[in-house]
Amino acid sequence: MKADAKDRGVITKRMFVVSVFSLVVMYALIAVILHWDGDNHVPYLTLDKDLTVDVRHLDGSVEHSDSNYYSSPVAGETVVVHVPLDAAKEIKHAALCFGCYNAAVRVYFENQVLLKEGVGAVKPTGHLICNVPLPQEAWGKSVRIELYQLEDHAASRISHVLVLPAIRSYAYPLLGQRFGFLVFGSMFSISVLLFFYSTFMRIFRIHTEQGMFFSFFCLSTSVWYLGFQGMLYLMIENRTVCAYAEYAALYIMPIPFFGYMRREPVGEKARRLFHTAEKIYIAFFLFSAATEIFTPRDGFITLLTIDHILLLCGCSLVLFNIIRSWKKQYDMSSRILYSGIALSVSFVFLEIFRVILNRYNVSGYHHLWMRLFVNFNFAMLFLLTFTNVLILSYIFRTAEAIRDRAEENQLKRLAYLDILTGIPNRLDCEKHLSQMEEEKRRGYTLLFFDVDHLKKANDTYGHQTGDVLIKATAEALKRVCEGKEG
Repeated sequence: MKADAKDRGVITKRMFVVSVFSLVVMYALIAVILHWDGDNHVPYLTLDKDLTVDVRHLDGSVEHSDSNYYSSPVAGETVVVHVPLDAAKEIKHAALCFGCYNAAVRVYFENQVLLKEGVGAVKPTGHLICNVPLPQEAWGKSVRIELYQLEDHAASRISHVLVLPAIRSYAYPLLGQRFGFLVFGSMFSISVLLFFYSTFMRIFRIHTEQGMFFSFFCLSTSVWYLGFQGMLYLMIENRTVCAYAEYAALYIMPIPFFGYMRREPVGEKARRLFHTAEKIYIAFFLFSAATEIFTPRDGFITLLTIDHILLLCGCSLVLFNIIRSWKKQYDMSSRILYSGIALSVSFVFLEIFRVILNRYNVSGYHHLWMRLFVNFNFAMLFLLTFTNVLILSYIFRTAEAIRDRAEENQLKRLAYLDILTGIPNRLDCEKHLSQMEEEKRRGYTLLFFDVDHLKKANDTYGHQTGDVLIKATAEALKRVCEGKEG
């Protein structure tokens, strides 16, 4: 029985290995080409390791740090980041670029205000990309960045601090991240097209809902990654959309995922669990969006910890179902999907743990291995692994569906057409009569046509000649009756 189930799959181990190898080679070639090309066309300085930080607490005390690692501030506290500019590395007509989260930002050179962003905001500002033109006299001195903490739930952080020519500052989100932009930017464009295509195909009942959920998941994951890396600022001019898109995408991502999974060939119990999880994530997203829009609080940010907990619960649910039903998955496509999801879920756990460490600055954060862990991009590993597994699974499922449909059409052809002549037989006639009866069509005529001397032609010239005679007669009838009703 197991062997039969395996044989039914259109995917072989060889096909799977070749597919995975092709993907790995493709990504490796992209990475090598981008590394060979380098970022030399944009000269820039990386200053993340040169920063010093003072946290001004509400009680008047000041916490000093010689690095960009410090305890999370609470609402009303200010983080002051000192950015030294080495005169020996001066870049003419430069701009200071950095990313930060959920803070009112002021940038000073001595007493001169260079930038104000989010000042007067009553809600956290989301993910901001700041571009600050530097006065030439700032070289050899330092620039001061002040981050005013707006809420307890969203720590003000600064990251990816670079100095580059102001005329090239538009390329800031791409520096060192062009591989991610190329991969997920392409995924964003393709998933938008695929989503609308699969939606229209579903409306006209030409395709299943699975393609719609698959493309929507790829769209939301690519939006989250592009927003998380600040790359949406290259694509969209609206700063509010760029600042909050990653939060909305993070809340939306589980919805199409569980919509896709419950349409997989899983058991009835697992299907009900996935459907329940899908409804919970929909309700939580709507509640968060309503809190964001209709209340003074920022729903997406204040509820972020709950969202992480729900993500962990969802990952645990999928992992539990994979372990429970592993032996029941006989076909290769199901095992590919479940193995890939299991690997991806492990990256989700690591990413959430990394975010928690980064937010709460736990003891031991100063150790080198902890810094490496906190700065590692588990999100990209998760997205690359998960989306590629999902893509392979979807392609293989589609191939199986095409094969099944071709086999079904072949069976219909064998059932309703004469094998030798290709002319519809009595079963096909009965099918059409049944359809006409269901449509309550009346007034049709059934013609019987007798071909003279058919047996003699078969006996004298062979059955092939008789078949030609039958087909010629059928063509003559078709020409006479074509265009007539009935």
